Amino acid sequence: MEPLADTIRGIPIFSSLSREDVAKIMGKMEECNLAAGATIFRQGDQGDAFYLIQSGAVQVVVDSGAGNSEIVAILGAQNWFGEMALLSGETRSATIVTVKDSTLWRLSRQEWDDLIDKHPSWLRQFCATLSKRLSFIDRQYSTGREAFNSLAEEFYSGRSPRQQEFFRHAALLSAMDSATVEQLFQSKSIAKVVADLSKGQSPLVRHLGNERIEFHSFFKDFLHEKLLTVDGSDVQQQLHGNFAKRYAALGDWQQAVHHAAEVPDWPEVIKHLKAQSQETLMAAAQFVRNILDRMPREYFIADTALVTLKSDIFIQLGDLPAALRAYQEVLSQRAAAGEAVASYRRVADTLAKRKEYGQAIGQLRSALSLIDRDMTLPEHYADSTSEPVSFNGERSGEESPRRWRVTAAALQSAPLSKWFGAILGLGVGGYLWFAVPDIGLEPSGTKLLGLISLTLIFWVFRSLPDYGVALVFAMAVILTKLESAPTVMGGFASTTWFMTLGVLGLGAAITGCGLFYRLSLHLVRMFPLNFHWQVIATGIMGVVVMALIPQQTARTVITSQMLINLSESLGYKTPSKASTGLFVASFLGLAARGESRE
Repeated sequence: MEPLADTIRGIPIFSSLSREDVAKIMGKMEECNLAAGATIFRQGDQGDAFYLIQSGAVQVVVDSGAGNSEIVAILGAQNWFGEMALLSGETRSATIVTVKDSTLWRLSRQEWDDLIDKHPSWLRQFCATLSKRLSFIDRQYSTGREAFNSLAEEFYSGRSPRQQEFFRHAALLSAMDSATVEQLFQSKSIAKVVADLSKGQSPLVRHLGNERIEFHSFFKDFLHEKLLTVDGSDVQQQLHGNFAKRYAALGDWQQAVHHAAEVPDWPEVIKHLKAQSQETLMAAAQFVRNILDRMPREYFIADTALVTLKSDIFIQLGDLPAALRAYQEVLSQRAAAGEAVASYRRVADTLAKRKEYGQAIGQLRSALSLIDRDMTLPEHYADSTSEPVSFNGERSGEESPRRWRVTAAALQSAPLSKWFGAILGLGVGGYLWFAVPDIGLEPSGTKLLGLISLTLIFWVFRSLPDYGVALVFAMAVILTKLESAPTVMGGFASTTWFMTLGVLGLGAAITGCGLFYRLSLHLVRMFPLNFHWQVIATGIMGVVVMALIPQQTARTVITSQMLINLSESLGYKTPSKASTGLFVASFLGLAARGESRE
């Protein structure tokens, strides 16, 4: 352990501690054995620990934006990283990945805070050490920056006006190669400048391999200042817009999104994101997350697809609480859609408190879908889901699937769906009623089938309220004398009706209140286990709990009884009316729950 103690004392923030204090730190450190290729933490993660490498090696990777990353350092045995997490807890500035099997010592911030609580005098020593180190680094940075700016000014001044303009505009780009630059600037002479830079050894340029280069960050800052001074911010925005279009034409969607976001042109960003497959977006999850984090909230409120994408990205990155918050934030801004949505949100809150984030996210997705189900398709969404067109005017290969998606979305639009269902129902019902085709039934049976078909189509497309359709069906059967009034309406006085009422009442109790559910089961157990007493038990609880049943469930009760009456009027007798009621009520109850989860 002695070499480890010496290594710890060599770390700047620990250099002022005594050996006894270092031993206390060593007692809080945890040994970690990691395989090659393991990600220790990612850029943007919360800083929560300091690491010391005992054996092996790690690489430091920095995401420079627009989906580009660069390995800036390789750290081996006796090196360390993440020490600032102990003091500031700020987000990580780089991603650390093992390049071979490695053994590390980890000191969590929680353990560190415990040590500080016991030894508050350490803070004064750390502050003095860090102050000296920051002062030294600041002097080094200022001196190096002045020398670098002098070199950049000499390089820039020695170029022609056309090339100076190129360098100013290229300050907005990341990785470049001569072929791409030729397409972006429509100039072979400019492409030759980039080719010469890729072959040279200028300190102003970083070589990324495959003849690709990137301007040094100091040089970029220098050129960006020139761009704002010479050309102005309006030209900068115009350049971003042009680069977005030309990168899209080149098929580089990440660069197109990056520059469109810099304008910012969020409808264009959304268009590019929706044109990509789910696999493509998940493969660039961190980049997509950065873009979505910058997008104004109103775009998510108006577009459910964006909310789902944001949540999926967080899930891909392993941040389930953030995925849950993506839905919570939007639902808090959306208009409430009745008790069903509120119920989903309550269940999600309960699951979230138990850290069952996956199920909680599923509940909120169902709530958002329920809100969208009865809303008319927004115009901006219809535009954004139209088939993508590339800059050469050719249709994308996804044209056919997207056309079907747009058509399906249009059919889900409430007014259009209702009118379509009404016309279809009247057409099918009218054909069977007036034409009376020979399908093996008596004429009265064919007409009754026409009424049934019309009723079912009206239910499916919600052309009219479901309970209203059921009552109109019953009245039509009576008025056309296809069946007598006592037969059609008599079921409301039967044991089947009370059994159905009781079952649906218990169902509402299950979803609405656990206390009523337990009370219902206890009451059922108290009554003798025979048909009549059980009908009375379920009937009582159904009447008691009916006050808690949502309006949709009450409508389902009426509708279910109409079906029962119809089945009896057609002569389909079951062993008992109770079993008929239970079967129909169970079927409709499951259907209602499935419908609410769409």
